[in-house]
Amino acid sequence: MNIDEFLVGLDQDHPGFRDDNYRAQRDLIAQLANEFVKARERGEEPELPKIEYEQRQHDLWEHLYSTILSRYKKYAVSEVYEGLRALELNPKEIPTLEHVNQRLYPRTGFRVIPVSGLVSSKFFFSCLLNHEFYCTQYIRHHSKPDFTPEPDICHDVIGHVPLLMDPKISKCYVEFAHAAVKAEEEQVKELENLYWFTIEYGLCYQGDELRTYGAGNLSSYADIQRCVDPKQVEHLDFDIEKMCTTNYDPTIQQPKLFVAESMDFALAELSKYFRDVYEV
Repeated sequence: MNIDEFLVGLDQDHPGFRDDNYRAQRDLIAQLANEFVKARERGEEPELPKIEYEQRQHDLWEHLYSTILSRYKKYAVSEVYEGLRALELNPKEIPTLEHVNQRLYPRTGFRVIPVSGLVSSKFFFSCLLNHEFYCTQYIRHHSKPDFTPEPDICHDVIGHVPLLMDPKISKCYVEFAHAAVKAEEEQVKELENLYWFTIEYGLCYQGDELRTYGAGNLSSYADIQRCVDPKQVEHLDFDIEKMCTTNYDPTIQQPKLFVAESMDFALAELSKYFRDVYEV
C-alpha cells in the first residue's frame, strides 16, 4: 500500500497548513476512508472508521454545536430543526458515523459513509443514488473555529444530515443524483449551481418568517442568522433557470441567495425541473 495516495494536500492559506499534528491526523483519516472504500469494492462489509480526536477538537465541536443550536430553532425550517434534534448528538463529543447512521437510516434509508476529502460533483451525486452521503470525519482547525475553507464533519453532520432525516428533502438529493448521471458535461455545472443555491444555501418562507434549509447556512453560526437579513444578503425570487446560470464563490459569505415561497414549493419546483429536463 502506498501511503502517498492518502496524503491530504492543504493550501498554504489553510488554517492547519503549519500544524504538523493536524496534517498527520488528516492524512490518517483519509487513509481510513480510502481503506473503507476499497474493502467495499472487494465485496466486504467493513466497520466504519472511528477517529481518535484530541480533547480540544471535542471542545471545538461543543463550541460549534452549542452556538449553532442556539439559533437553529429560530432560523432553520422546522423539518430540519426536528431532524437535528432527532439525531440526538452529544454536544460534548464529535459523533461517530455509526451513531449518525443509527438515527438516520431508520428515517429515510440513507447512510453516511466516510470520504477522504472533496470528490468530483458527478462522483458525489452518483453516491446519492444508493442513498449514501459522503461524510467527512475531519474537523476544522481550532485556530479558526467559525471558519472552514472546505466541508468538515460539522458542516456535514449539522448541516446536511438533518436535511437527510426528512423523507421529502432526502428525496430531492436522490433526484439531483438521477439528473447528474444523465447530464452532459455542461449541464453538470448547472446542477452544481442549482445544488449550491438550494441544498447548500436555500431560503424559504415558513408562514411569514424567512428561514433557511441550506446546509451551508445551517452549519455556520454567523450565516444562519445573516442569510435571512436583507441588509446583509440580496434576496432573489426562486428561479431555477437563473440559479443554474449563476456562479458562486465558495470561499466567501454569500452576497445573494434565492428565496422560495415555502419548503414544499421549492421541492415541488425542483422535482418538476428534474422531470422535465432529465426525465427523472
